[in-house]
Amino acid sequence: MAPCVQGRIIIFDNYNLKILPVERALYLDADMLVRRSLEELWNTDLEGSSIGAAMDVGFPMGHDGVSRRWYFNAGMVLIDKTKARTHLSELAARVRGMKDARYRDQDVLNVHFAGDWAEVNLSWNAQGLGTYAEISLADRDILALGDMKDPGVMHFTGPVHPTKPWGYAGTLGHPFKDEWWGALNETVWAGWQGSTQYHEMCEGEKQKAIQDSIKKFETRSVAVMTKDDLEVLAVVRNFLSNSFTWSEHNTIETAMRRSAEVSGARRVKFVISWLSDFPLSEFSTSAGSVPPDGFPFSRLVSDEYEKLSSEAPEAARICANKSVTKTSGKDSFYMRIRVYPFHIIFINKASCWYARCWGKLYDTVARVNIGQIILPICYKELNAAVTQEALRRVWYKFPGQRKIIVSKK
Repeated sequence: MAPCVQGRIIIFDNYNLKILPVERALYLDADMLVRRSLEELWNTDLEGSSIGAAMDVGFPMGHDGVSRRWYFNAGMVLIDKTKARTHLSELAARVRGMKDARYRDQDVLNVHFAGDWAEVNLSWNAQGLGTYAEISLADRDILALGDMKDPGVMHFTGPVHPTKPWGYAGTLGHPFKDEWWGALNETVWAGWQGSTQYHEMCEGEKQKAIQDSIKKFETRSVAVMTKDDLEVLAVVRNFLSNSFTWSEHNTIETAMRRSAEVSGARRVKFVISWLSDFPLSEFSTSAGSVPPDGFPFSRLVSDEYEKLSSEAPEAARICANKSVTKTSGKDSFYMRIRVYPFHIIFINKASCWYARCWGKLYDTVARVNIGQIILPICYKELNAAVTQEALRRVWYKFPGQRKIIVSKK
């Protein structure tokens, strides 16, 4: 079997099962964090089955590449050596026949041990915390997900970059990320997180991801690329090379929407990934082209965390522009919209984050923090009351709490 083994299946090699001087063997993936003694796991009753494993939280009933049945995650496998040795020749044949399976060795083991595995508590293989485990799904709702709140073994599933703690994104939102780094600092790798080598690796992987995304976009879409697709690609190229100009902001929104509607959201998924969270500068939508020096400002400021829909800033700009222009003239003020809806909202998403289906494009929103300026207006002191009245009217274009702040600086 040795020539054809792959991944986790090597533990079932006949030679390995013979030389292990125990009745049982426990396999753990390298991307796991053991948080307490494994004695309870080791003593689990397998009820006569060859192996014990925990359900796969991402695909509890399998996926399109395998038959619909209970599907386990092979990151943790408790093996009864005597039982597992009885059908090794069939396992070797399946490895050869399923070399192109979607999840390779995990699919092979699920097919081979179908009906011959005992379910182990999810606390011994906690998966998807902070990501897909939080998404409700009919198959997933029957799992005892509460057992993963204080797991004995934490499994950081997914690709290294960007979803594992040591990846360039650092497993954003994962409840046990800091605990993993704490455990690492008790080993010979202590201090690696702050090392130059680590930061260079993260930066290199981030740049590689950017280039790979652009390359995939070009290669997948070149045969059917529309004019809007080309506009999206040009804007993203400029953005990633730090030459983005705000005159192109309408091109982004229009081209992304049309491209997603015509060609599907996958075509622009890398655009969404990189534009959603970048701290971008504000853009000007003012009546004047240059703010007058030494003139006072009135500012409309957010007083709560929220997301503003794409229509709200534009409605506010039109309202303020009309209100001030009608009374004081178009050259008496300067204003800027300081938020922009770069965060993309999708509906009808797939059940798992790694299913690569982004759902239907619904809207774009702007993320706003407490104290963040939404709309400042610079004006002549003679028009202070007019400007503040304009901001009062603009107030009603946004949900939530707002404040109007007047400054002479």
